[in-house]
Amino acid sequence: MKKEVIIGKKITRGDVIKVFMVINMYAFIMLWVMYAMVFPSIDLSFNTKIICSIMLLLTIWILIVPMISATQRLEMSDESIRYYQTNGIWHQFKEILHIFVNKEAEPNFCLPLDKIKSVTLSYKTTLGGFGLKAYILVFSFLLQDNNVVTFIPFNISGGGNNNHLYFDLLEYLQEKGIEIVDCYDLKDKLKLSHQEILNYILQIEVKK
Repeated sequence: MKKEVIIGKKITRGDVIKVFMVINMYAFIMLWVMYAMVFPSIDLSFNTKIICSIMLLLTIWILIVPMISATQRLEMSDESIRYYQTNGIWHQFKEILHIFVNKEAEPNFCLPLDKIKSVTLSYKTTLGGFGLKAYILVFSFLLQDNNVVTFIPFNISGGGNNNHLYFDLLEYLQEKGIEIVDCYDLKDKLKLSHQEILNYILQIEVKK
């Protein structure tokens, strides 16, 4: 029986079109406000108004449209684990173009399951809101060539509700004979909520 775990959403051409239409709707509302309320109170030539309008649209498209592809996705199949994330405005623009032409995205990393020796599940300290101490989980994949690929589960660190999918992923890897190194007994806690996981880590820290 084939096993597949997908965490995150794959953006489609339809998703891009829908979001682009919403962005344009808000852009034209802002243009209407400019022409109805701002421009009448300022002595500007017609050409200047046109230039301001074009600059507003370009600014919105350049800054907001690329964010459509600013997503993360982790996929596991019977053969490999693949992680996708697009960083930077230029790369995000290119990803949108790839989506329109139905070109398959290149993963940030692709780990064949038969090349994974073990997975270490741990956590590390980071800064949360207002500079407060926070904790994030860390997956470290040790490969057969002794290279290590580190991955931070994005739905957990971001407070998502897909934590249990990481549990399913680790369970399947264990069934495939891959060692799971879990010194803090975190794997079973993946079935809990984000806050419950953090509370458990806080208990570990108190005992140190």
